[in-house]
Amino acid sequence: MMLTKILAAGCLACVLAAPCTALQVPPDSPIPPQADPNCVAVGERKIKPSDLAQGDIYAAAMAVDGNVALVASEWDDDQGKDSGAVFVYRCDGRKWTQEQKLLQLTEFLGPGAVYLYRYRNNKWSKFRKVVPSDGAPQDAFGFHVALKGKLLVTGSWRDDDAGADSGSAYLYTFPDL
Repeated sequence: MMLTKILAAGCLACVLAAPCTALQVPPDSPIPPQADPNCVAVGERKIKPSDLAQGDIYAAAMAVDGNVALVASEWDDDQGKDSGAVFVYRCDGRKWTQEQKLLQLTEFLGPGAVYLYRYRNNKWSKFRKVVPSDGAPQDAFGFHVALKGKLLVTGSWRDDDAGADSGSAYLYTFPDL
């Protein structure tokens, strides 16, 4: 697929399939990408942690919200072999900087878990661990998640409630977020 149009807001971009010609901006250019009615200049910025090691599986999962990007390193070994980590990056409008490394994310036993982090006082800290009330080993709870405001939706694609690997989705609301 050819990527032909990029819309940007601050430090974020959305790729669309529409006719457009992009002006390439060198990575270290002091000139930030500028919007025009038909497309946006493309400025490539490669981000990676300083402690990245062979086999970490960095960037297999990512999310962005505003000027914050989360990048998973599935098999980071800081908390034990293949325990995983999430790197938090923040953009100041021109440059992405690693802000924090979130650890203690992996559930090897049981159905799985989702860890919620909250940003307060310039720091991310664990807010809550979410587990299913009816979970069973190997359910793969938390393998896929979506978070919008105070609502969390997570899947458990190997849940067996309606037969082998029939799957379930769980909805949680957090009024204290």
